[in-house]
Amino acid sequence: MQNMYTRLFLFAALLALPLLVEAQNTRYLDPIFSTTRTNGIQYGAAAPHNNTTAAPLLLDMYQPTGDTAARRPVVLTIFGGSFIGGSTNAADIVAWSDTLARRGYVAVAVGYRVGFNVFRTGAVVRAGYRALQDGRAAVRYLKEHADSFRLDTNQIYIVGNSAGAITALQIAYADDTNRPAESYGIPGGGSDSTDMGCMDCSGNNFAHTVEIKAVVGLWGAVLDLAGADSSDQTAALMFHSTDDTVVPIDSGNAQGVATFPIIYGSRLIHNKLIDLGKYSELYVYEGLGHNFYYTGGSFPNAYWDSIRVPSINFLCRFNTLCDTTQIVSVNRQRAEAVSNDMLLFPNPAKELLHFQLPSESLAGAYSIEIYNAQGQALHSERAYLQPA
Repeated sequence: MQNMYTRLFLFAALLALPLLVEAQNTRYLDPIFSTTRTNGIQYGAAAPHNNTTAAPLLLDMYQPTGDTAARRPVVLTIFGGSFIGGSTNAADIVAWSDTLARRGYVAVAVGYRVGFNVFRTGAVVRAGYRALQDGRAAVRYLKEHADSFRLDTNQIYIVGNSAGAITALQIAYADDTNRPAESYGIPGGGSDSTDMGCMDCSGNNFAHTVEIKAVVGLWGAVLDLAGADSSDQTAALMFHSTDDTVVPIDSGNAQGVATFPIIYGSRLIHNKLIDLGKYSELYVYEGLGHNFYYTGGSFPNAYWDSIRVPSINFLCRFNTLCDTTQIVSVNRQRAEAVSNDMLLFPNPAKELLHFQLPSESLAGAYSIEIYNAQGQALHSERAYLQPA
């Protein structure tokens, strides 16, 4: 595997990052439908953290109105709230679901169990595990009813925010060999002393495997980096600010609370996936904190489009029904050699940078830094590049 360091000087008056791409009236890229929302579909039942009686697990489904496609890719949208609050009516989850359905996806806002004893060490881990179990139960339900909803079960995607991103990434990469110790029971923990069972042992009894084709993690993390291994095929796109103290971009206690678990953020997940030769994209920001497409509890702000557009394009790249040729339109005659091994175009650029490798032998992990004409660092990431 390559480990090449490349520094790019872009002679442009302005480089807008994250890099945005425009599509031209194309299904899965453009909003060509209106949306029909169905609330409160029960996908299972499970006991909440402080009760032994199972309660309904519900999801909201957004479908493209009037769509006649025989099978549609499905995207789960998972809300945040520190595993203690939140709902499928969160403004960003409604926006994600509507945005995706307008483009031809079936979007599913997943309700999951929230709440835990904040004074009991390890209880938050069990809350995260309940969310993981519920998310997987939702996937199994959708597979069971794929014919009724006309779903393409080979194309299941997830978008998650904060605790929802942790849940999404855990669904994508964790398995029962990575079960947290707390899921087996906290000694002397009252209602938290019971064994919660395996990841697919809750919610419903539908016998389906859970495979996620791609995941979008918004300032998320995992409990155990070992969950991502060579067997995983899920592609990842992640967004994170370096000063996030709620969910650290690298590692640290969740929310900075010493009694909360150490978690491993987007940058470490990205690096692990790249080292494994998997597909991962990471957008790194500075000085924006946590959940930064909200401002003072208000959504959306100016960062919404800069996250939404790359996410729509990312999903298209893995959606076999999406016309990927519509993602980008560039003038290949203006390609410029970055090194003897790589081409960059267009240059100058305002919205999109495209990297091209001439041969399979050069595929691998690259470290890339982007600077403007004044020498200011604009973006830094590790990326796994393949020949065009």
